[in-house]
Amino acid sequence: MPRVARPPEVPSGSDTPADLGLYRVLRDDGTAAPTTDPALDDDVAWRAYRYMKLMRLLDARMILLQRQGRVGFYGACTGQEAVPIGCALAIEPNDWVFQALRESSMMLVRGLPLATYVAQIFGNSGDLLKGRMQPSHMSARQVNQVSWSSCIGNHLPQAVGAAMAAKAKGDGQVVLGFIGDGGTSEPDFHQALTFAATYQPPCVLICQNNHFAISVRPWSQTASPTYAVKGRAYGIRSERVDGNDVLAMTHAVRRAADRARRGEGPTFIEAVT
Repeated sequence: MPRVARPPEVPSGSDTPADLGLYRVLRDDGTAAPTTDPALDDDVAWRAYRYMKLMRLLDARMILLQRQGRVGFYGACTGQEAVPIGCALAIEPNDWVFQALRESSMMLVRGLPLATYVAQIFGNSGDLLKGRMQPSHMSARQVNQVSWSSCIGNHLPQAVGAAMAAKAKGDGQVVLGFIGDGGTSEPDFHQALTFAATYQPPCVLICQNNHFAISVRPWSQTASPTYAVKGRAYGIRSERVDGNDVLAMTHAVRRAADRARRGEGPTFIEAVT
């Protein structure tokens, strides 16, 4: 292995305290707080609304079809649309995404046709994977998005490895890797964070914390006050973001991706939904 430079020290007082803070833009009344408003372009805000609305409608239709037995399995992101949509709007076209269950919609934002997306759900003749993959395990090479694995968490080390390769090649790519709150109890999570902290690759690792690991609540699997503190314990810059605030997610991930692209190492984000 190449000699590893000492990673930068994680500041003790970051923009968002990893244990208690929560970065938000939208207030409870739906208006943007002046102190945190990232002033995103109107086009970005419009695209965020358009794709969140699209996913809410598509989820409702696909869940109905799954209940009718016409679709084998479907992983909805209802109520969590702001995380994948915000992340997709924050990165560049040549960046890579290693998704978990609920981030497939990023492919639509990044240019995959809706018909191609739906064909993968059905596994029909229009499916890029020719029906060989399990339902809702979508991927698309043209948008640099890799299918998730039903073995929870094992794609996160792959994301870090891809980021290490991008760093070695110097091609300016950033890799996003996703995991659910339950996946943080898997060994793969700790392996990924160890390598990310040690080798400082250009990646952003995002934990979608919806407070249910299928049927397990957070206090049944961890004594940590938040999931963000787990990243900080490894020496990785970490923050908590309101995962239901698409403006906050877009801004937080864009900042993290920009840092990674500048060679400032990885970021771990707990998206609280």
